[in-house]
Amino acid sequence: MTGRRRIALLGGVAAMMIATAACGSDDSGSGSTDEGAVESTGDDAAVTTEGSDQEGTAGDDRAETESESESDSESDGADDSASISPGAVVTVGDEQFVFDQEVVCVALGGAVGASFLSTSDDTSFDVDLPPQDWEDRSADEGWEAPSVRLDDDRVDVPVSWRAGGDVLAGMTDVPTEVEVTSFVVGDGAGSGTAVVVDVNSVMLGAPVVTDMAFEFNCS
Repeated sequence: MTGRRRIALLGGVAAMMIATAACGSDDSGSGSTDEGAVESTGDDAAVTTEGSDQEGTAGDDRAETESESESDSESDGADDSASISPGAVVTVGDEQFVFDQEVVCVALGGAVGASFLSTSDDTSFDVDLPPQDWEDRSADEGWEAPSVRLDDDRVDVPVSWRAGGDVLAGMTDVPTEVEVTSFVVGDGAGSGTAVVVDVNSVMLGAPVVTDMAFEFNCS
């Protein structure tokens, strides 16, 4: 009996050891599954981070493009302004004249007198602007009304558009509306509008009148 009980006891211990080993194997497999899940989660996080970096890079590229566009626009604006510095741009009726050569410019006591030529054709522009408040000053200062003159010798019969001041001195039958209607004068620069007449048409007894707008800058 004692031998049989010993054999049964050993068999029970062996069965327990086998069961314990089996449980350990299951736990190990479960651990591997968990590690795999953690690694998978880590990969997902890495993908998300790369996506964020791509979005940030795209955003930086868009910002640089917009900044370059703004710089180009500012550059274009500066070029437009420089086109009449020094020089003048004058519109008579529907025709625009550009004068890129300064002949003379005198700025004194708030007044400006200047002459310009075009290097590409046979035209010239003269302007004489008194101080902005010239009409409120004493007559003893001797300021005359503002005047403008544009000569166009490109055509067979030259045209001379004029208004104001002494550019029409001694002429009769000049329409009363012919004058510099507005102007702004600064330090070697000015702009304004005028109603001008072709003096040659006046001498022929059939005055031709039109509008003028002008802007100039001295060097």
